[in-house]
Amino acid sequence: TMAPPAGASSPSASGAPPHASQMRPLGSAVSSMSSDPVSLLDSLDSFTASRATQAQAAAKVANAVPSSSAPLDPVEFLNRHYTTESMLLSQLPPLRNAVSERMNRLDEKISTALQRQSETAEATRRHVQDAKASVESLERRIRLVQEKASQSERAVLEITKDMKRLDFAKQHLQKTITTLKRLHMLVHAVEQLRLACLSKPFPDYKSASHLVDATRLLLKHFDAYTFKVEPMRLLGKKVTDLQSELRKGLVRGFRVVAFGVSKTLQLEGGVSGTAIAEETKRTSPTSLLPVPGSSLLPTPGVSADSEETQEDAEEEEEESIPIMPRDVLADGCLLLDALGSDSRFSFVKNLCADLLEPYTQLFAPTPNEAKTQARANSFKIGASPSSTEDKDLNCLDQVERRFAWYRRLLRDVDDKFPQVFPSYWNFHYSLTHYFLEETKVHYFALLEGPCRDADSANATILLKALQKTILFEKEMMVWLQREYDTVFNEISSGEKVAAPSPVKGGDDGLEFDDMGNAAPTYSPEGIKIRYERQKKEQERGGGEQAALAALDEGRAPAEQVPVDPLVGVGSSAFDDYLAPYIELEEQSMDEQLVASLDDRAVDARGELPVFTSSTNLFVYIKGSITRCTALTKGRAFFLLYQAFQEALQKYATVLSGKLPPAVTGGPSVVGGLNIAGVYGKQDSTPASNATYRIPPGGETTVSNVISTCEYCADTVEALEDLIRDTIDEDYQARIDMTDQQEAFHDVIAKSIRVLVSGLQYRIDGAIKEMSNINWSSFDMVGEESTYVR
Repeated sequence: TMAPPAGASSPSASGAPPHASQMRPLGSAVSSMSSDPVSLLDSLDSFTASRATQAQAAAKVANAVPSSSAPLDPVEFLNRHYTTESMLLSQLPPLRNAVSERMNRLDEKISTALQRQSETAEATRRHVQDAKASVESLERRIRLVQEKASQSERAVLEITKDMKRLDFAKQHLQKTITTLKRLHMLVHAVEQLRLACLSKPFPDYKSASHLVDATRLLLKHFDAYTFKVEPMRLLGKKVTDLQSELRKGLVRGFRVVAFGVSKTLQLEGGVSGTAIAEETKRTSPTSLLPVPGSSLLPTPGVSADSEETQEDAEEEEEESIPIMPRDVLADGCLLLDALGSDSRFSFVKNLCADLLEPYTQLFAPTPNEAKTQARANSFKIGASPSSTEDKDLNCLDQVERRFAWYRRLLRDVDDKFPQVFPSYWNFHYSLTHYFLEETKVHYFALLEGPCRDADSANATILLKALQKTILFEKEMMVWLQREYDTVFNEISSGEKVAAPSPVKGGDDGLEFDDMGNAAPTYSPEGIKIRYERQKKEQERGGGEQAALAALDEGRAPAEQVPVDPLVGVGSSAFDDYLAPYIELEEQSMDEQLVASLDDRAVDARGELPVFTSSTNLFVYIKGSITRCTALTKGRAFFLLYQAFQEALQKYATVLSGKLPPAVTGGPSVVGGLNIAGVYGKQDSTPASNATYRIPPGGETTVSNVISTCEYCADTVEALEDLIRDTIDEDYQARIDMTDQQEAFHDVIAKSIRVLVSGLQYRIDGAIKEMSNINWSSFDMVGEESTYVR
């Protein structure tokens, strides 16, 4: 029999009735479950599972580790299902049977599991042993395969050893054959280059240009051996020597064509250029071009026999040096292209220097002491009368002779080198640029220093020289664009440089003839010049196309490189030396200001009547800006702007002088009335308290001063914007004419004070009379005014 454990607090043991709160939730379901032992055991399992779930939840809330099992309280379980002792006793046998049955089933399950476990243990052990054996067999097979692969690899390497050796031998042999072929080509090209140098009567420059490219390309493959292998070093040195010899012979050929044999020998022999210049200027001062074949003057102290011997030797040398034809010179340009950009630029620079050497000899400024000595020597007996003529070439008033000399030089170059220089060389541009640079150096010497020209302070001559220089620069740009398709930076390829017309108000461009004389484009002279130029272009068109075809043969066409404009290259030398011009403009404006002191003429055609002197002044300022910007927009224009500021300040003073003077000791009270009380509070300064008396008709002059000052203030603002937009960027931030505007506004304020004070002074008698009337005696108004209706 089952009995509750000792100390249990069941109702049967204690005899106390159960609590009402415990009995209410039980009901009929609990009684029915207690009558069925199987259901009771199932509820026991559910109760145990629920207790375990509650314990896990409580442990999770308390962040503790949940216990493995929750203990079962049998007394609590029996009290929940059996409320009385009789009920427990009545159900105890079935419950015991149910528990025994369930225990038997559990024992059977355990026995079955143990039996199955014993049956499968042998099979599992056998399967594990089979798996281990399979793994060992697989490992043996893998090792066998690895050994066989290694044996196969060794066999293949043994078989292909000879093949790899032969393959490396083939590669080295191919490389050696290629190197030998290149070496053979290089040796052959060097030999051909040597034969081209030895070609008679002139080297074959066209073939040499291709051979130079080939040798340069082939020598790149042997750069690693140039300094290691002596034959390669000697071969490279031979190529360099042949190129140097070709270039030297080409330079000599160009010099012979340009200057003649004697001058060429002088240039190559290192004869002093200064000595040649002095001798040339004494013998032929009017000759502005080098004469081909000319010889040096007889040297003092040398006998006539030695001079004749020297002349005979020079004649023999002239006969031994032939003159290159145009085709050979054109091929020589191809050679210079093949030698590289540095060689070409060096050649162009040296040739331009040689061509401009007579220019330096003839036009280089001389110190003033040398000029004085030459002037003193001109009075001696036997002095050459042309020496005075010659010394005037390097003066500012003879700048057009410089440009005439250069035009003749260009014609001489075109006659001696027709269609020789490729267009992409820009040779004529380079020659013109070097000429203007040298001219700029001469200008600097003439404007300042020991060689300073006496006319450098003459504004007329200075402006004439500057205008001639700018006109020449524009002429050269037009000529280069027209004749050689030169492309200038900031100028589109189809746009032509338009030189301003010297005729006032003209907008047409200019046409220049061969002598540099300018004529308007649509004038009869301009049309004639253009027609003659087009006719010459048609006559030489076929020759130009043939020359271009010959130049392009065997060579890729070169691109035309844009160049900087020529305007300002030479004329920029005058920027810092235009003070006489600025003084001339200031003098002209001062003369206008002096004339405006007594000029009271009024221009009433506008909205307000203004003095004509103001409009004349601004018209002159606009014309001065136009004249100056045509020459320069730099420092000289800024100095002119400062002159404008000073002139406008003076004109404001002139307008202020047109006002009537202040009356000394004038009344501060008009007609017994305080003017300050009538017209409001006024300034306490002496100028504002001064009294003015306006003569009859003077109020019109004061009004004209006010309107003129308003016009000037508005125009000064527009003038400031015009100057700021026109001047160079370096000076734009320094343009400010606020002070000039304030000066005119101050004159306006003073004029208004004068006008008010003068009108007050006029009505002084009427106000006095009105203040003396006894207005208290009037009890009615009986007078009618014509001003009131």
